[in-house]
Amino acid sequence: MDEINLFKNLPTPTSLVDKDGKRIDTNLATERLFGRSRDEIIGAKIEDLYKKGAKEEIKNAFEESKRTGFSACEVTARGDGTTFPAILNFSSIKDERGNVKNVIVTATDVSELRTKEEDLEKSQRYTTDLLTSMPDPLCVVNMDGIRVDSNPALENITGLSREELIGKPSNLVLVEEDRPKAKKLLKETVEEGFVNNFELTIRSKEGKRIPVLADTAVRREEDGKPSGVILNFRDITELRKMIDQIKDTVLVLNTAIKELNAAYNQISTASEDIAGAMNSTAQGAEDQATSLSNIINSMEDLTEQSKSFMRMSEEIEKSADLMREVLERSSSKAIEAGMSLDEIYRTLGENAKEIKDLSSEVSKVSKLTDFINSVADKTDTLGLVAGVVSDISGEERGEGRGLRSIAKRIDDLAKSSSNYAREAKGIIEGLSKRIDETIEESDRTIESVMDSKMRIKGALDSLNEINELTSSNIEKTVKITEIGTKQIEGMDNVKQMAGDAGSIATEYASQVEEVSASVEEQSASIEETKATIENLAEIMDKLEKLIR
Repeated sequence: MDEINLFKNLPTPTSLVDKDGKRIDTNLATERLFGRSRDEIIGAKIEDLYKKGAKEEIKNAFEESKRTGFSACEVTARGDGTTFPAILNFSSIKDERGNVKNVIVTATDVSELRTKEEDLEKSQRYTTDLLTSMPDPLCVVNMDGIRVDSNPALENITGLSREELIGKPSNLVLVEEDRPKAKKLLKETVEEGFVNNFELTIRSKEGKRIPVLADTAVRREEDGKPSGVILNFRDITELRKMIDQIKDTVLVLNTAIKELNAAYNQISTASEDIAGAMNSTAQGAEDQATSLSNIINSMEDLTEQSKSFMRMSEEIEKSADLMREVLERSSSKAIEAGMSLDEIYRTLGENAKEIKDLSSEVSKVSKLTDFINSVADKTDTLGLVAGVVSDISGEERGEGRGLRSIAKRIDDLAKSSSNYAREAKGIIEGLSKRIDETIEESDRTIESVMDSKMRIKGALDSLNEINELTSSNIEKTVKITEIGTKQIEGMDNVKQMAGDAGSIATEYASQVEEVSASVEEQSASIEETKATIENLAEIMDKLEKLIR
């Protein structure tokens, strides 16, 4: 009775069948599994509760159990409108003679098991797909360092097949000098749990050296015990090339920075020279303006003196005309004196014309002075002759009194001419000295400008304007010098040209100030450039430290 209760209450669906495969008894678990009553189950063949496609398999398993004592098969059972996978176990019951009397059949619903198996299979397939599709080379090694799995990326980078990789020491794919490092890496991974960015070099089948960074993680069993290590490699060949390029770039930039610093120092020195040259040139221009102003003042004085010479020459001409009239009325007694008067007349006429010409040409003033002195000497002679003639003619006659009057006027004129000649000569000598000083000052200015031009030339292309301005000023200064040497030839023109030269000097001084301001602006720009260069140098230092 207890055995019957035990059978009926077994948690596993169990049926007792005869040797022909008909159910002769079943338990409650079977009824629940198939969703059928006991009456519907008893008398039915084993295969009747399963899908038609499983009948043959069930029969074969049943017959095998009778022969061997045990068998099993997996089929799809039919419940109350549902199907589910089940595993059937067959165990035969024999009598004392060894003949099969009955067979016990158990049915186990493996739906949850199959679901778990499918999930596990999916998980394994996902893991396998993930491993095989990873772009980075990856392998799994056991605790002895033997490779137990790898992906195609490792095959590609090493040039070895999967068969050549699996079962071999993991460090054999590395260059010989890195193999001890690989053992150290595995040990450190087991101790620490993971290692990142460990640099190694793989040697391919063709002998190519490939730099890689290895990331590792330890594998553990369910109890936490380490079972191996996962190694992931990243090819850093391109990164190495990039680093080498960066190093080369840093080297080039450092060289460029040094060259820029040297150029900066040269430009700074040139700027200082230019500033000094500009100051000298500006001072020279101011000195020229002052000198030209003095020349203009002297020209005005000389012009006034020339006007006086003009007036004096007119008086001499009038005196010569009066002398001619007196000689024409003289008698044969004054033939000798008349000859002297004719000579004086002609001399006076010629020199009077020269004096008129010289009045417009300052360069001939010295000749006019000599002429006046000559006239004064001859006038003395004329006065003497006039006195002799007067004595011959007698004081009672009109001619004698006229000649005496003329002699007196000529004597006065000779004295005035002598005094005036001395005064004019003093003015001319002073003016000549001033002109010589001005020419010397101009020469010094020209030399200063030329020196400035030589110092400025080649400093910077942007400063070429200074050379042009300096050259222009030299030409104008030469003109001023020429004007100075020809001042005596034309007073009005000289005054006008001297005024122009003063304006030019003033304008040049203004231009020099503008150029100096431009140089200062360029110096400020150079300072900004230097600051930029220094910042770039700091960045290069940081970059060089980073790639190390």
